[in-house]
Amino acid sequence: MPKVVKRSRKSARSVRKSKSSKKTKCPKGMIRRSAYTKKSGVRVKSACVPDKGRPGKGGPVKVSLDEKHLGKYGYSLKKSSSARMRAIQKAIKVKGARKVLSRLVLLRTYRKYNKKSAEYKKLDKDILHLREKYFAKRLKKAASKSRKH
Repeated sequence: MPKVVKRSRKSARSVRKSKSSKKTKCPKGMIRRSAYTKKSGVRVKSACVPDKGRPGKGGPVKVSLDEKHLGKYGYSLKKSSSARMRAIQKAIKVKGARKVLSRLVLLRTYRKYNKKSAEYKKLDKDILHLREKYFAKRLKKAASKSRKH
């Protein structure tokens, strides 16, 4: 017959987790830093620290997808290619070619998983046109440098 070992009440209590180990919510703008042990052996408790926005520590970046930024100048994917180009020209005069290009790239990126869609193709066409017209010299210089090396 196997022996029955009784546990004392003291050991049963020590197994329970303390209240401090429960995760509490941090205030807005703060995140919970995990507890860790330093090389010196000092134990650092879990605490709320300011959210620095580092990868994996915050939520997704929220960007407005509407074409408000370019829509002010008459840009819409529903319009013809020539009308979109005129709107892009107006936007470039005010904002500059780089900002307009980066906005178009952002809009296209959010549609990249549906590459067959007409919107993606229109944005891609507009971006290529903009790159050829305003950034062709830079592209040629970069290509020639890469060939030399």
